[in-house]
Amino acid sequence: MKVLVEMNMSPKWAETLGASGIETVHWSMIGDSFAKDRDIMAFAAIVLTRDLDFSAILATTGTSGPSVVQLRRGDRFGPNLAQRVIAALRQLERELQDGVVMSVGPSRIRVRRLPLSGRGTQP
Repeated sequence: MKVLVEMNMSPKWAETLGASGIETVHWSMIGDSFAKDRDIMAFAAIVLTRDLDFSAILATTGTSGPSVVQLRRGDRFGPNLAQRVIAALRQLERELQDGVVMSVGPSRIRVRRLPLSGRGTQP
């Protein structure tokens, strides 16, 4: 599993996920900081973001990837949230490889298979 941490996220995400054994890179290390979301999506297998634009692009294009892990309510980096994201990435690794939008919130995780249509599931 390879996770790309989007520009609007702290580089601490890449460090923490990487330290947990999840292959991760922050976009600032490999791409143009002014790159369009579509360019980032063309590069990534899994995008970690707080930005709703990635899900909107998937919904309007009907594509089946990349997977998007979206933090809800603008949650910022914190050890508890990081551990929740790490656990979700590990638990849903197969689904992430197949293509999903996963929303991680304070009380639940919601998963919708790509292309976006129908109802999501809750693990």
